[in-house]
This record gives sequence, C-alpha cells and structure tokens, in this order.
Amino acid sequence: MEEGFQHWAPGKIVKNQIELISAIQTPSEENFETFNQMWNEYAQGNACEQLLKWVENVYDN
Repeated sequence: MEEGFQHWAPGKIVKNQIELISAIQTPSEENFETFNQMWNEYAQGNACEQLLKWVENVYDN
C-alpha cells in the first residue's frame, strides 16, 4: 500500500477555492469510516465546543 495522505484520503483533494466550493456543494456518498479511524483517532464529535473552550482558556487568562 502506498503511503501518504493523498493516497488514503477519501474523496477528491481540492487545491483551490473554486474546487472547495464545488466539493462542498456536491453531495457525496463517500464512506469515511476507515478515514475517521485513521485520521480522527481522538475525535469525540464536539470539536466546536473544544475549540471554544480552548479559545476562552487562552484569551481569558
């Protein structure tokens, strides 16, 4: 198996703003289960909440 993000990432890798907008607007049937197991090992489903707590902690102290 070839190593590297570009070889195991699901879906198309976008390289500019136009491709990103198109990818966001296009529904995907991509299965992210394997990707999430590899890449999101520590994801708990509350990234926004974690980010807000981190910002509050850093900038309120």
